[in-house]
Amino acid sequence: MDWTFWLLLAASLAGLYALGLVGYRLFLSGKGLKQQIDQAKSLVDQAKAFDELEVTSASPSSAQDLSKLLVRRRAFVRQRQKKAEERQHRLVERIRDIEIDKRKA
Repeated sequence: MDWTFWLLLAASLAGLYALGLVGYRLFLSGKGLKQQIDQAKSLVDQAKAFDELEVTSASPSSAQDLSKLLVRRRAFVRQRQKKAEERQHRLVERIRDIEIDKRKA
């Protein structure tokens, strides 16, 4: 037995091992894909079984509820405006901190 025989045997065994690993990875990927397909099919079946969407408009049941809603809405709008102003302030501060002299020409 020559050393080339052992070299060819080792190379072919390494190739078979690598091929086996690739096959195993493909098997796992196929298994995960099958689970996703089954889940998608069940969601499609649920969507097909859905008859009709009934939309009811929101309306306050009393004047007190309406006032609470308006107060919450004003607070929400104020909070959003405050966040936008803070974001703008941070941007202006960052722009002020830029040192023009250090830029490369």
